[in-house]
Parts: sequence; structure tokens; C-alpha cells
Amino acid sequence: MPGATGSGLTCYSYDLVGNVTSVKVKVSTNCTDAGATFESGLSFGYDLMSRQTSAGTLAQSTSGQPVTTIGFSYDADSNRWTMTDPQNGITNYTYDALNRLGSISNPLGQLTSFSYDTLSRRRTISYPLPPPPGSLQSTIGYDTASQLTSLAYTLGAANLLTLGYTQYDEVGNRRTITEQHGTNPVGTNTYGYDNLYRETSGTHPQPSNPPENYTYDAVGNRLTSQLPVGPSCVDAANRLFYDGTYGYTYDADGNNTLLCIPTSPPSTAPCPATWVPPGCQVGTTISQSFDNENRLIQVTLPNNTTVTYKYDGLGRRIEKNEVGTITRYIYDNENLFETFTGNNVLQQRFTRGLGVDELISFDWGMSYT
Repeated sequence: MPGATGSGLTCYSYDLVGNVTSVKVKVSTNCTDAGATFESGLSFGYDLMSRQTSAGTLAQSTSGQPVTTIGFSYDADSNRWTMTDPQNGITNYTYDALNRLGSISNPLGQLTSFSYDTLSRRRTISYPLPPPPGSLQSTIGYDTASQLTSLAYTLGAANLLTLGYTQYDEVGNRRTITEQHGTNPVGTNTYGYDNLYRETSGTHPQPSNPPENYTYDAVGNRLTSQLPVGPSCVDAANRLFYDGTYGYTYDADGNNTLLCIPTSPPSTAPCPATWVPPGCQVGTTISQSFDNENRLIQVTLPNNTTVTYKYDGLGRRIEKNEVGTITRYIYDNENLFETFTGNNVLQQRFTRGLGVDELISFDWGMSYT
């Protein structure tokens, strides 16, 4: 948007083949002003095959984000080969002949390895911790429909946890889960569904986990459960406005802006078509604010303290400010990669697989020296 101005302005730049090279959010002047400040800024580099070789944060950010760069290299098949983090630590990746991820070794030398069955389904994961490396392993089983049938965690020769998924219905809903902790069988969890495949019941072997039961309205909104609260009520837009304890209100975009225990609850036999809490009991109100992209930017808690959030140009949360305690976030594509304090001191580093939310391990205050 060259030439446009305004505090809500987001600016993008591109290379000659159309790859995004920078994204700046809340630019102070206009997109052509090289000296403009912005709340958050991202930069990206690419090789001649348009593979991303770097991803970083820009220094002119007014949000206080740490200035970081993550680098990437690739093998001949365009698989990610290395990742160099902002602290110059290198994560290495290997692949088998079918280009399936074989191992990940993070900058601390912690090795995670993977194996697959003949249908390329992941069969085992060997984790780096605890010592000796590789002694903690998960083993995964499947049926002929590629539905999960077993998940077992072992430490050396010792069984830690075994879960069995022995029954599914005709559409793949899980009917039973068996549990074994160590060498001790715990029992079987069972689940029931209605003719629309919505869960209606659940039983569990642990006394601390009571039976579940649910009912629904004609469009699938959950009305009742085993929990000791009254029936739920929804409006014409299928938004929950009373759950038996809390009342809820929404903005025009459907964002939940307030929840509290109302001073006077609605009738639930039947529920009204619409309802707004007439007032809130003292100390029960949580209010939430959203930006024009419907992202949560502020929460005010019952004790009147606030938590605020900031986002980058890709919609990723980059900061949480909880009553003055700031945590900042750096990402590897969609995945959270590192966290920093408000003084931009490294807190955590996450080792992940190549999928989304495939967490393997995390380390506090990682140092390579």
C-alpha cells in the first residue's frame, strides 16, 4: 500500500518473483518512508529456488521485540537441512530415501529419531531425554484404515504408559481406550454417540473422572452435561449466552466481549431467544477486547488487572503483558520457537518436528557454551 498513511497501516514488500520480503505493522507514516517506525516488522530472504533462507524481526519496531534472524538451508530435494537460530546454534535434519524425516539434532546435540512403516505412517519416535539418549521411545500402531490402535511409551525395557484404541464406529469415532500405567492395567474408557455422531456419553475407570453425558439441540449446540450446572442457552446465531453459571455477551463480529455470573440468571425452561446479563456479581466479570482483525488484544480480569497482547504482520502473537510482566515470542513459521523476557533475555527454546505443534522438547535459558 505505498503512499497510504495511518496508525493502522500494514506495509508489504516483495522481491522480483513475488516473494514477500518484509511485513510492517502499524507504520507511523507511509510505506515508502524508509525511516518510518512500526509496531512490529518481519523480514524474509530466499534463494534462487524461492526457498526461504532467513526469517527475522526488524530493528525499528516500537514494540520492543528482540532483533532476531533464523537461517535455513536445504538438501537437493528441498528438505530443510539446517536451521540456525538467533544464538547461532544449529539444528540439523536428516531424511531417509523417501524424504521422510529421519532425525532432528538440536544445538545441544539432543537427537530425536523417527521410523516409519511400509505405508509411511510414523511408527516410532526416540527422544533425547532422559539419558541415555534414545531410551525414551514412543511406538504407534495402526489398523488397516490407518486409525490409531495403540500408543506405548517405554523407557529402556520398562513400560511407562500403554494406550489401546481398540474400537471405532463406522465413521471413525473412537469407542474405547484402554489404559495401562507401567505394568498395572487401569481399565477402559468408553464413548457413545448419537445418530449424528455427536458424543453423548463417556465412562472412565478412574473414580476421579466421573461419567459423562451430553444432550444437544436441533443444530448441534450442547445443552446439558453431567456437570452440576443448569441447562445452556444459545441465541439465533448459535452463540452461548448462558451456561448455567456464566452469562456471555458478544460484539458484532461474534467475539466474546464479556462473561460473568449474572445477578439474575435467565429462565432456561425454555431459554429466551436473546438475553444480556442485567448485571454481574461482584468479582466475577471478565471483559475482552479485540482489534479490527478479531484478535484478542486485552483481557480485564475480575480483580481489575489487565493482560494485553500484540501481534505481527502474519497474525502471530508476539507479546503478552500480564500486569507488567512481559513475555515476547519468536516463531519458526507457524510454530513458537523462542520466548524472551521483557528485557529480551532468552527464556525458552523449543525443538519441534516439521509439522504444526509437533513439540519434541524445550529448554530454559539455552546456552551453547
